[in-house]
Amino acid sequence: MMTYWQVLFFLSYLCDKELAKDVSQADISISKLSMR
Repeated sequence: MMTYWQVLFFLSYLCDKELAKDVSQADISISKLSMR
């Protein structure tokens, strides 16, 4: 059984991964737009 803090840490870790994915996708789309 995980403790409350472990759950919080895990959730924030997942959110950070999702955010990083979104940011990298946004960076890619911006660079594609500036290529044109």
